[in-house]
Amino acid sequence: QTIFTENDVVVAVERSRESTIVLPVAAAVSRLLSEGAATSSAHSWLLAQAVRRRNGIFVDKEDAIENNHAACCAKISGFTRNWNDGEVSVRNPDSGSAIVRMSLQPLGCVFAKELLSFETSIYNDLGHSTSNFAPVDVDFFPHVELNSHNVHNPVQLGSLRFEVTWGKGSFAEGVLPLDSWVSKCAQNQGTCSNVRVKVNDIHRKSEAGTINLDLSIVIGDASNKRDISSSTLPNPITGLVNMVNLNHLGSTQLDKPVAVAEQPGPIGDLLQSDWLEEHAQQRAQDSSLFSKYASTFKNYAPTEEEAQLHSSKRRYPSNFKPSAAKADKNLTPIAINVHNQTLSLQTINGQEHPRQFKRFLYTTCGAPCDHGRGFGIVKGTNTVGGLRKLEAKRKILAEKAQMSRLELLRSVKETQDRHPERSHIPNSELSIHKLRELTIEKEQQLVSLTWECTMRRSVALTQALSICLTSYLACVSDPIRSEEFAAKWLEHG
Repeated sequence: QTIFTENDVVVAVERSRESTIVLPVAAAVSRLLSEGAATSSAHSWLLAQAVRRRNGIFVDKEDAIENNHAACCAKISGFTRNWNDGEVSVRNPDSGSAIVRMSLQPLGCVFAKELLSFETSIYNDLGHSTSNFAPVDVDFFPHVELNSHNVHNPVQLGSLRFEVTWGKGSFAEGVLPLDSWVSKCAQNQGTCSNVRVKVNDIHRKSEAGTINLDLSIVIGDASNKRDISSSTLPNPITGLVNMVNLNHLGSTQLDKPVAVAEQPGPIGDLLQSDWLEEHAQQRAQDSSLFSKYASTFKNYAPTEEEAQLHSSKRRYPSNFKPSAAKADKNLTPIAINVHNQTLSLQTINGQEHPRQFKRFLYTTCGAPCDHGRGFGIVKGTNTVGGLRKLEAKRKILAEKAQMSRLELLRSVKETQDRHPERSHIPNSELSIHKLRELTIEKEQQLVSLTWECTMRRSVALTQALSICLTSYLACVSDPIRSEEFAAKWLEHG
C-alpha cells in the first residue's frame, strides 16, 4: 500500500513536556532512604557500644556491673626479685626499678588487651629497694561468664598477664588467673591483700620473682544481668545497605542481616569502637541529608523570579533539573533532563485534511548518577571513581580483607604452636599485633567503601525510579499507545 503520493508533503511535529512526578518521587524516596540510613546508623552505633563493652570500657564501676562485667582493681606495689649467686646486689641503682606491662587476657579472644605500662620498684627478699615508686592502681572490667561445670570456680573472668623487663635485657612473664580469686575476694569484703604473682625468666627458664599486689573483685548477680555485648541489635535488613540491594561482604557483623548479635571469633572484633561511633555519626548525617531533601522537595515554592527562568537556568527544586545543575548538591536526588517527547509525522497534499501516519513517544533523560559526590578519593579508602568502579574495587577489597584475616588466623595458630603454654597472644608479639591492625584497617576501609556505594546507589535509585515512572505513565496515558497495548496490559499488567 502506498503511503505517499507525489503531491504529498510530510510534516514532522515534535512536542516536549516536562514530567510532573520527578519531584514528588524524589521527595517520597528520599524519605524512605532517610529512614533506612537512620536504621543503619543505629545499628552501627549499638554495635560500637557492644564492642566497647567487650573491650571492657565503661563509664564507671556501676555501669560495668550493670552490664554483666566485674569491677576489678589491682594495686601493684612492686616486683620482688629472686637473686642468684653472683648477681649484682639490689642496692645497685641500675637494678632499682623495672618496667611492668600489664594486660587482660579475656575470655573468647586470643589477643591480650593491654591495660597499662608503668615503672615500679624492685625489692629483695628483705623488702629493701634503691627506688621508691608509689603503688599503681589499675582498674579493669572483665566480662563475667558462668561456669556451671566447676563448683569451685563457678564464675569465669579470664586472667591478668604481667610482662616485666629490667636491667640489660632481662625479661619475665607471669599470669594471674582471676577465676580462683572471685570467692576469696568475696570472703574478704571484696579485696585480697598481698597477692603474689610468679613471673618466670624466659631466658633462664626459672622463676625470676613475684609481682606484689592487692586485688579487689566486685561482681553482681551474673544470672540476672543483661549482657549488652551479646544482646539483640536492630536487624539491618531494614537498613539502607540492604534497601539498595548491596550484598554483605567482609567478616564483621555490621550490616549483616541477622536478628541476633553474634560473638566475635578468637581474633576478636575487627572494627574498633571509636571508629564505629564516628562511622555511625556519618550515617546519621547522611540520614539527615535525605530527610532535608524530602522536606525541601515536598514544600518548596519557587519565587516569582525563579518561576520566570528558562528551564536550563533552574537551580531550585523542580520537576526538571537541567544538565548544568547535575553537580548541585542541593538537588542530587532529582533526575536529570527528564521530559516526555512526541514526534508525529503527517502528510499534507492540499486536498485533504492533514493525515497522521506515524507517531513516536519516548522519554528523554540523563543517566542516573550521583554527580554531587564527585569522583575523587573516597574518605577512609584509597579508591576513586563512580559507582561501577567503586563497586568493582569493593569486591577486590573484600578479597584482600579475607586474605588478611586468614593470614592472621594462620599466624595465631603458628604462635600458639610455638608457645603451647600461652593461652593468649601477648602484646610483646609485635608482628602478629601489627598484622591484626592491618586486618582491622582493611575491614574498616571495606565498610567505608560499602557505605559510599550505598549512598551512590540510593541517589541513582531515586533518579531511576523517577525516570521509569515518567516513562510508564506516559505510555499508559497516551491514547494511541493505550489502544495498541490494552490487551497485553490487561493480560500481563
